[in-house]
Amino acid sequence: VAAWSGNTMQDTSSEDEETRSTLSQAILPASAALVGLAYFAPASIAWPIRNLVCSCLGIGVVRAVQIPKLTPIVAALLLLVVYDVYSVGMMLVELGSQSIVSSGGEATNAMVEAATPAATSTSTAASSAMGAVAMSKVDDTSLWQPGLLEIRLRGRVTDLLGLGDAVFPSLLSTFALRFDSSRIDATNIPYYFVASVAGYGVGCATCEFAPGIGSSGLPALLFIIPSMLTSVLGLSLVRGELGEIFQYKPMVEDE
Repeated sequence: VAAWSGNTMQDTSSEDEETRSTLSQAILPASAALVGLAYFAPASIAWPIRNLVCSCLGIGVVRAVQIPKLTPIVAALLLLVVYDVYSVGMMLVELGSQSIVSSGGEATNAMVEAATPAATSTSTAASSAMGAVAMSKVDDTSLWQPGLLEIRLRGRVTDLLGLGDAVFPSLLSTFALRFDSSRIDATNIPYYFVASVAGYGVGCATCEFAPGIGSSGLPALLFIIPSMLTSVLGLSLVRGELGEIFQYKPMVEDE
């Protein structure tokens, strides 16, 4: 608010302060315009803007939530995996019980879906736990709901990733980057950060090839978190720094 109104807490007239104030005044209307497009533009052309808005939300959360020690990070991530598996499992059980109750109409539904291929793909996506949640967020007939990264090709949704599946793993990546910054060597390579990102990529690739990905809900964190932990902790074990990385705590600057 102070940057937008042009008032500052300190009486300075440096070029850096003026540049910062100008950028702040330009960013606010640009951000408002992007959010407006994300909500009201057609989904077929607005999905990159929606992804950008969701990414900004995720970056804001990551910057605000930084756990200084590795042990609580590992514990939190493992608990999130358990929660993700449990929630998806319970949703699958509920959907299974509903399908048993409505089994009498399966033959009729199959005939209708065979006659309408477009409806078949939608029904298949919505029949899974995660698919039902995802489809509720990408429903073009309702107002856009932030929290989902999506890719559309020829007007059709081809890939989806929950924002939480990117934000929660970043707790480990940001810690790895801070640890790297405290001990950069002559090569100037952030080994642990690279390992965490590589582990995230391997976890996402595993999700793509996991059995049932096309027909039932799968908890993405079940694949992503173990892959990242294996990469980071495995690297620390190879480098002989396993104890050091668990004992590391960033220094707090004196105010």
